[in-house]
Amino acid sequence: MINNCWDIFPLEHIENLKKTSRNMLIHKGDIVFQQEDSFKGFYLVNFGRLKVYSLSYQGKESIINIAEQNHLIGVPLFLGNILTYPLSLEALDYSSLFFFEKSSVINLIHKVPVIQNILMALSLNCLFLLMKKTISLMQDSLNERLLKYLSELGARDKFIKLSINKNQIAHLLNASPEAISRSFRFLKENNLIIEKDECYKITYNP
Repeated sequence: MINNCWDIFPLEHIENLKKTSRNMLIHKGDIVFQQEDSFKGFYLVNFGRLKVYSLSYQGKESIINIAEQNHLIGVPLFLGNILTYPLSLEALDYSSLFFFEKSSVINLIHKVPVIQNILMALSLNCLFLLMKKTISLMQDSLNERLLKYLSELGARDKFIKLSINKNQIAHLLNASPEAISRSFRFLKENNLIIEKDECYKITYNP
Protein backbone atom coordinates (compact mmCIF):
# COMPACT_ATOMS: atom_id res chain seq x y z
CA MET A 1 0.00 0.00 0.00
CA ILE A 2 1.24 3.50 -0.88
CA ASN A 3 1.28 5.73 2.20
CA ASN A 4 2.85 8.79 0.57
CA CYS A 5 0.95 10.08 -2.45
CA TRP A 6 4.23 11.11 -4.12
CA ASP A 7 5.36 7.48 -4.22
CA ILE A 8 3.37 6.93 -7.42
CA PHE A 9 6.17 8.82 -9.19
CA PRO A 10 9.76 7.58 -9.74
CA LEU A 11 11.93 8.74 -6.85
CA GLU A 12 14.39 10.66 -9.02
CA HIS A 13 11.65 12.94 -10.40
CA ILE A 14 9.61 13.67 -7.27
CA GLU A 15 11.43 16.89 -6.33
CA ASN A 16 10.98 18.36 -9.80
CA LEU A 17 7.28 17.52 -9.78
CA LYS A 18 6.82 18.95 -6.28
CA LYS A 19 8.22 22.26 -7.52
CA THR A 20 5.46 22.49 -10.15
CA SER A 21 2.65 21.86 -7.64
CA ARG A 22 0.90 23.67 -4.82
CA ASN A 23 -1.10 22.22 -1.97
CA MET A 24 -4.83 22.91 -1.69
CA LEU A 25 -6.99 22.23 1.37
CA ILE A 26 -10.60 21.59 0.42
CA HIS A 27 -13.57 21.50 2.80
CA LYS A 28 -16.44 19.03 2.51
CA GLY A 29 -18.88 20.22 -0.14
CA ASP A 30 -16.37 22.53 -1.86
CA ILE A 31 -16.33 22.25 -5.65
CA VAL A 32 -12.82 22.16 -7.10
CA PHE A 33 -13.96 22.53 -10.71
CA GLN A 34 -17.16 22.15 -12.70
CA GLN A 35 -18.05 20.81 -16.12
CA GLU A 36 -17.00 23.20 -18.88
CA ASP A 37 -14.62 25.16 -16.62
CA SER A 38 -11.39 26.01 -18.45
CA PHE A 39 -8.76 23.33 -17.93
CA LYS A 40 -6.00 24.77 -15.75
CA GLY A 41 -4.14 21.66 -14.64
CA PHE A 42 -4.41 18.27 -12.97
CA TYR A 43 -4.55 17.10 -9.35
CA LEU A 44 -3.08 14.48 -7.04
CA VAL A 45 -5.07 13.49 -3.94
CA ASN A 46 -2.96 13.71 -0.78
CA PHE A 47 -5.76 12.69 1.60
CA GLY A 48 -9.54 12.78 1.78
CA ARG A 49 -12.26 11.72 -0.67
CA LEU A 50 -13.70 13.55 -3.66
CA LYS A 51 -16.35 12.62 -6.18
CA VAL A 52 -15.84 12.97 -9.91
CA TYR A 53 -19.28 13.39 -11.44
CA SER A 54 -21.34 14.68 -14.34
CA LEU A 55 -24.65 16.50 -14.42
CA SER A 56 -27.19 16.04 -17.18
CA TYR A 57 -29.12 18.98 -18.62
CA GLN A 58 -31.99 17.85 -16.37
CA GLY A 59 -29.71 18.09 -13.32
CA LYS A 60 -29.32 14.32 -12.81
CA GLU A 61 -25.99 13.47 -11.18
CA SER A 62 -23.88 10.50 -12.24
CA ILE A 63 -20.82 9.70 -10.13
CA ILE A 64 -17.97 8.51 -12.32
CA ASN A 65 -15.42 7.81 -9.62
CA ILE A 66 -14.53 8.36 -5.97
CA ALA A 67 -11.00 9.74 -5.81
CA GLU A 68 -8.94 8.97 -2.71
CA GLN A 69 -5.25 9.12 -1.70
CA ASN A 70 -2.80 8.59 -4.60
CA HIS A 71 -5.44 9.21 -7.27
CA LEU A 72 -4.53 11.49 -10.15
CA ILE A 73 -7.34 13.59 -11.61
CA GLY A 74 -7.17 15.17 -15.04
CA VAL A 75 -3.86 13.85 -16.41
CA PRO A 76 -5.45 12.49 -19.65
CA LEU A 77 -6.92 15.97 -20.22
CA PHE A 78 -3.46 17.49 -19.87
CA LEU A 79 -1.89 15.02 -22.27
CA GLY A 80 -4.73 15.40 -24.76
CA ASN A 81 -4.56 19.21 -24.62
CA ILE A 82 -8.28 19.34 -23.70
CA LEU A 83 -9.46 22.91 -23.12
CA THR A 84 -12.24 22.31 -20.58
CA TYR A 85 -13.04 19.88 -17.76
CA PRO A 86 -15.72 17.41 -19.00
CA LEU A 87 -16.71 16.51 -15.41
CA SER A 88 -17.00 18.14 -11.99
CA LEU A 89 -15.01 17.50 -8.81
CA GLU A 90 -16.41 17.97 -5.29
CA ALA A 91 -14.97 17.11 -1.86
CA LEU A 92 -16.85 14.49 0.15
CA ASP A 93 -14.55 15.05 3.14
CA TYR A 94 -11.98 17.57 4.27
CA SER A 95 -9.29 16.87 1.68
CA SER A 96 -5.83 17.85 0.53
CA LEU A 97 -4.85 18.05 -3.14
CA PHE A 98 -1.69 18.90 -4.98
CA PHE A 99 -2.48 21.04 -8.02
CA PHE A 100 -0.18 20.92 -11.06
CA GLU A 101 -0.65 24.06 -13.13
CA LYS A 102 -0.63 23.31 -16.85
CA SER A 103 2.05 25.76 -17.99
CA SER A 104 4.40 24.80 -15.12
CA VAL A 105 4.25 21.13 -16.09
CA ILE A 106 4.80 21.97 -19.77
CA ASN A 107 7.92 23.93 -18.81
CA LEU A 108 9.14 20.98 -16.72
CA ILE A 109 8.60 18.57 -19.64
CA HIS A 110 10.69 20.82 -21.88
CA LYS A 111 13.54 20.48 -19.37
CA VAL A 112 12.95 16.83 -18.43
CA PRO A 113 11.14 15.11 -21.37
CA VAL A 114 10.86 11.76 -19.53
CA ILE A 115 8.22 13.36 -17.27
CA GLN A 116 5.76 13.15 -20.16
CA ASN A 117 6.34 9.38 -20.47
CA ILE A 118 5.73 8.99 -16.74
CA LEU A 119 2.46 10.92 -16.96
CA MET A 120 1.42 8.88 -20.01
CA ALA A 121 1.98 5.61 -18.12
CA LEU A 122 -0.06 6.84 -15.14
CA SER A 123 -2.75 8.13 -17.49
CA LEU A 124 -3.05 4.76 -19.23
CA ASN A 125 -3.60 3.11 -15.87
CA CYS A 126 -6.43 5.58 -15.11
CA LEU A 127 -8.02 4.95 -18.51
CA PHE A 128 -7.72 1.17 -18.06
CA LEU A 129 -9.60 1.34 -14.75
CA LEU A 130 -12.29 3.51 -16.36
CA MET A 131 -12.61 1.00 -19.21
CA LYS A 132 -13.05 -1.84 -16.70
CA LYS A 133 -15.80 0.09 -14.96
CA THR A 134 -17.56 0.84 -18.25
CA ILE A 135 -17.47 -2.83 -19.26
CA SER A 136 -18.81 -3.82 -15.84
CA LEU A 137 -21.71 -1.36 -16.15
CA MET A 138 -22.57 -2.83 -19.55
CA GLN A 139 -22.21 -6.52 -18.75
CA ASP A 140 -22.64 -7.15 -15.02
CA SER A 141 -25.83 -7.25 -12.99
CA LEU A 142 -26.24 -4.77 -10.15
CA ASN A 143 -25.55 -7.53 -7.61
CA GLU A 144 -22.28 -8.36 -9.40
CA ARG A 145 -21.29 -4.69 -9.60
CA LEU A 146 -21.98 -4.24 -5.88
CA LEU A 147 -19.88 -7.29 -5.01
CA LYS A 148 -17.02 -5.94 -7.14
CA TYR A 149 -17.28 -2.56 -5.45
CA LEU A 150 -17.13 -4.12 -1.98
CA SER A 151 -14.24 -6.32 -3.08
CA GLU A 152 -12.28 -3.25 -4.24
CA LEU A 153 -12.74 -1.81 -0.75
CA GLY A 154 -11.13 -4.95 0.72
CA ALA A 155 -14.27 -6.73 1.90
CA ARG A 156 -13.01 -10.17 0.84
CA ASP A 157 -10.37 -10.08 3.56
CA LYS A 158 -12.06 -8.20 6.40
CA PHE A 159 -15.10 -6.24 7.50
CA ILE A 160 -15.08 -2.81 5.85
CA LYS A 161 -17.06 0.33 6.52
CA LEU A 162 -18.61 1.98 3.49
CA SER A 163 -16.55 5.00 2.46
CA ILE A 164 -19.62 6.72 0.94
CA ASN A 165 -23.32 6.46 1.70
CA LYS A 166 -25.63 4.12 -0.18
CA ASN A 167 -27.18 6.90 -2.26
CA GLN A 168 -23.71 7.80 -3.53
CA ILE A 169 -22.96 4.14 -4.20
CA ALA A 170 -26.15 4.05 -6.25
CA HIS A 171 -24.92 6.95 -8.39
CA LEU A 172 -21.50 5.32 -8.74
CA LEU A 173 -22.98 2.00 -9.88
CA ASN A 174 -25.59 3.61 -12.15
CA ALA A 175 -28.56 2.46 -10.09
CA SER A 176 -31.38 3.97 -8.08
CA PRO A 177 -31.11 4.17 -4.27
CA GLU A 178 -34.01 1.73 -4.03
CA ALA A 179 -32.25 -0.77 -6.31
CA ILE A 180 -29.05 -0.54 -4.23
CA SER A 181 -31.03 -1.21 -1.04
CA ARG A 182 -32.62 -4.25 -2.69
CA SER A 183 -29.21 -5.46 -3.86
CA PHE A 184 -27.70 -5.19 -0.37
CA ARG A 185 -30.70 -7.07 1.00
CA PHE A 186 -30.41 -9.79 -1.67
CA LEU A 187 -26.68 -10.29 -1.01
CA LYS A 188 -27.28 -10.57 2.74
CA GLU A 189 -30.31 -12.88 2.46
CA ASN A 190 -28.37 -15.20 0.13
CA ASN A 191 -25.31 -15.23 2.43
CA LEU A 192 -23.08 -13.57 -0.16
CA ILE A 193 -22.16 -10.84 2.33
CA ILE A 194 -22.55 -10.42 6.06
CA GLU A 195 -23.14 -7.19 7.93
CA LYS A 196 -21.86 -6.40 11.42
CA ASP A 197 -22.03 -3.00 13.11
CA GLU A 198 -22.66 -1.29 9.73
CA CYS A 199 -19.60 -3.01 8.27
CA TYR A 200 -19.60 -5.59 5.46
CA LYS A 201 -17.62 -8.68 4.51
CA ILE A 202 -17.95 -10.85 1.41
CA THR A 203 -18.50 -14.53 2.16
CA TYR A 204 -19.02 -15.58 -1.47
CA ASN A 205 -16.02 -17.20 -3.18
CA PRO A 206 -16.39 -17.47 -6.96
